[in-house]
Amino acid sequence: MALAFLVPEAGGQKGRSVFYAPEKRGDLQGTCPETLNPYLALSLHSLSVDHTNVDMVQDALVTSEEALAIRRKLVGRDPDKYHPDLAASLNNVSCKLSGLGRIGEALTAIQEAVDTR
Repeated sequence: MALAFLVPEAGGQKGRSVFYAPEKRGDLQGTCPETLNPYLALSLHSLSVDHTNVDMVQDALVTSEEALAIRRKLVGRDPDKYHPDLAASLNNVSCKLSGLGRIGEALTAIQEAVDTR
């Protein structure tokens, strides 16, 4: 699996394309997490939706949980900015858990999402 996304530059400039591969995740996050992690989390969140759409629910859960972990860290840096994204990731994880029949865990995740908002 690989992802590519555009990271906008400051001042409204066009930006640059970033390529993400799971085996390079540590390298990417260490490069410039302040800039890249919000986009990486969004890309992973979107990928999890695509996985669900093609009945790859276990893969969807894995990518949802990875996006959630990144967003938890982002909330630690700037709660006001990233709480809505955290709630969206918690909702996404809850849906994936429910789809796998893990109802108790799904309820816990969605309750945290509600509490976050």
